[in-house]
Amino acid sequence: MTQRSADPATRSQGTCHLCAQIAGDPAGDLLRRHLGFDDYRRALCGETAEFAVIPSIGPLVPGHVLLTPKRHVRSFVGLSAQERKSGDDVARRMAGDLVTIFGQPVHGFEHGSSRCGSTIACSVEHAHLHLVPADVEVWPLIENAGSWTELGSTSLAAVAGDREYLLYEHPDGTRLIWITNEAPIPSQFMRRAFATALGTPHLWDWRRDPRPEEIRTTLSCLSDVELCADRAGERVSA
Repeated sequence: MTQRSADPATRSQGTCHLCAQIAGDPAGDLLRRHLGFDDYRRALCGETAEFAVIPSIGPLVPGHVLLTPKRHVRSFVGLSAQERKSGDDVARRMAGDLVTIFGQPVHGFEHGSSRCGSTIACSVEHAHLHLVPADVEVWPLIENAGSWTELGSTSLAAVAGDREYLLYEHPDGTRLIWITNEAPIPSQFMRRAFATALGTPHLWDWRRDPRPEEIRTTLSCLSDVELCADRAGERVSA
């Protein structure tokens, strides 16, 4: 089985860059490197007591954000049942705001690491759910890539257990999951599929194409989103 380690760009000397972005740690905040603020500030679109909404680096489209728990866990399966419920509520509210602001249906996906072992599923060892407002059909591009199962009313934790998985939620609410026990799911698999569906197949890699102007657009458009976001954008001494 192929083992993947965290990319140096996302984890160095034990640093979790999503934790750094949430906490307001300038030294570990990757968004800081791309946005070039004169004064350091946390680049959040909104937050609650348990979750933060962060603009994606290398956004596939303006409005592409990450919903991430503030607590460091490897996937949403690692959250408590109450935390997962809170996360679902925030995701629904955020998706509604994205539809209103960008006028596009919203897709969701998460590549969750297994709960044990050293393999990092998607180069960032901190759970994050992508929300992508885009009027495209990505399902035909991914349908035959793995063994997908519709979740229905069954909980993610009950189906995935301790295993690596890829979760995809269609704008119509259908949730599908691909679980792997052996060969790992390719890193950035969904980003590649979306980039192809959007007609920009060369713009899937967030490390190679961070797209800072699109990040700024996302932050600007979502500046008024209210998810208990009174601390979003606060300045922090460098």
